[in-house]
Amino acid sequence: LKFHYDHQRTEQWQDGKLVSVETTTNDDGTHYTWQASYDEDCYALAGKGVGKRDACDAAWPLTLWHEDVTGKTDLFSVINAEPYTVHTQWVGEESVMVESRETPAVHYEMSGDVERHLWYGTDGKLLKTSFKRKGYDIDFIRVDAINPQQ
Repeated sequence: LKFHYDHQRTEQWQDGKLVSVETTTNDDGTHYTWQASYDEDCYALAGKGVGKRDACDAAWPLTLWHEDVTGKTDLFSVINAEPYTVHTQWVGEESVMVESRETPAVHYEMSGDVERHLWYGTDGKLLKTSFKRKGYDIDFIRVDAINPQQ
């Protein structure tokens, strides 16, 4: 299997609110570049390889870093800005292994146009996400996470 994927994204947040996003992606030879700027629930999005969009639906890009994303039903791709409709359900409190340490977490399951298992630490930041892509199981674990109780 040979595949090339390069994604660069800069998100700007102010007082817990998304202000802007800039992305550049090479998805196995298909290139996308787009920017979005936010004013409360409204945003303007434009770029290369994506359609221009002005909307007030409070949609975020599929940025999973903050637990607040679990309350969103409208998201869009960080690659090509394709809109997604999702539902996220609380699964329960669990521990996640991060660098050989049990770390307390809250587990959610996202379904709909995007399927992910998400675990957030006590600080509300992503610890782990799991999903399938092209038949492969993929886990991302934030290795800089520490157990706040230690």
